[in-house]
Amino acid sequence: MNKKCEFYMDSYLSLDKGERVPLKLTAHLLFCPECRRQIKAMSRARKITTQALDIPVPLESDTIAKVL
Repeated sequence: MNKKCEFYMDSYLSLDKGERVPLKLTAHLLFCPECRRQIKAMSRARKITTQALDIPVPLESDTIAKVL
C-alpha cells in the first residue's frame, strides 16, 4: 500500500460512526480499488462480529441442569 492510500485509510478509520466521509476521501475511494476492497472487507467483518450468535440449544432437562 502506498503512502497516499495509507493516509486515506487512516483518515477513514479515524471517522466516528455516522460521521460524513470527506469529499477528498470519497474521491480517492472511487478511484482506488485496493482501498475500496479493504473497506468492504472491514465492513463485512464488523457486520459478522456484531451479529448475535445463533447456536441452537435443545431444551431438555439435562441440558437445563448443565446450564444452571
